[in-house]
Amino acid sequence: MYILIINILFLLAIDILSFITLGKGHIIENKTGVRILKILHLLLSLCSWIILLLILIWKGDFADNRNIAKMLFMGFLIAAIWLPRIIIIIFSNLAFFLRRKFLSAARVINYIGIILSVATISLIAWGTFVGRFDFRFEEVNINYHNLPADLDGFKIVHLSDMHLSSFHRNKDRLEKLLTEINTLKPDIIVNTGDFVTIAWNEMAPFSEILNKSHSRYGNYAIPGNHDAGTYHPYYDEHHRELNVSIFDSLLTESGYLQLKDSCLILNINDSRLKIAGVITRGSIPDIIFGDLEKALGDQDADFTILLTHDPNHWYYELQESKKVNLTLSGHTHGMQFGLKIGNFQWSLASKLYPAWNGLYGANNNYLYVNRGLGTISLPSRIGMPPEITVITLRSDNQNRR
Repeated sequence: MYILIINILFLLAIDILSFITLGKGHIIENKTGVRILKILHLLLSLCSWIILLLILIWKGDFADNRNIAKMLFMGFLIAAIWLPRIIIIIFSNLAFFLRRKFLSAARVINYIGIILSVATISLIAWGTFVGRFDFRFEEVNINYHNLPADLDGFKIVHLSDMHLSSFHRNKDRLEKLLTEINTLKPDIIVNTGDFVTIAWNEMAPFSEILNKSHSRYGNYAIPGNHDAGTYHPYYDEHHRELNVSIFDSLLTESGYLQLKDSCLILNINDSRLKIAGVITRGSIPDIIFGDLEKALGDQDADFTILLTHDPNHWYYELQESKKVNLTLSGHTHGMQFGLKIGNFQWSLASKLYPAWNGLYGANNNYLYVNRGLGTISLPSRIGMPPEITVITLRSDNQNRR
């Protein structure tokens, strides 16, 4: 409660300071322009505070998709309205205080503030209305020494981090995407968790849509940390257990076989392919992994795929393992903001996850990190588009990093 009050007071202070900055003509001196900006400021503030009030007085289940949609929209407003206002407050007031002695420098600083504010609004708007629906099919060939001939060309479609509440008003986009996967004719479809953001309620309207995707040897999934009900502010241990039980049933209705610290063997002609899955619970930074040894089991296999939600699991525990050939993860979202040009990529996600997007590893032990499909906190993706990974196993005498 105290954190909520502090945040509300902080947002209110920004509103007041930015309105005063406008009123004093720190940004522009034209009186008509100032009046227009003040009216626009008040209208945007009114809209934002109404949305916040609707969230605070919500009487339904906290994990209702309608409530989460409002919270996501609030995240958009904070990024697209309050963040630019902070920029304006800093740059315009600095320029005002420098105006008497350094007029030219003051004008430059003021223009920089305006440009940064407009750029911020533009980026957030683009990421929200375009970027988060810019679905990318990333095609990846992974080369292995001594790959069984039966698995050469084996195709895996990897999905992750759907956060289905972020598709609350865009079910048709998700349905079209999942149906399109069938045209790829995958051998298996795997999903590395975080189907929901808060609780099972988000998933209930999507079971039929999730069931649109089919593969030759089946669809497999693991639960991510959000799927455990950890983030519901009103859940006790009993409710979290109930959440997991209902989630499991919904996932089965969605056409997935869930691997919870377990594995199975697929017989691909004369070759044995093991698919194992590890449970992930907790919240950052206290992520808890399930029982890896139990998940891998003791069955012999010619090739082993491990599903584990958080790529740090592979980075710190599995990259020297001889038991796993391919680990598939998600979790990072690429922080939903970053830059990728050719082989160069950057995101703040790298500060938390040494392996955060794409292919890592060597010596017949690889990790692929999927950026995910959905969004959390902010309904926007900038430079880190949502991803469907199409992985093809290849036999090659030359391993590549």
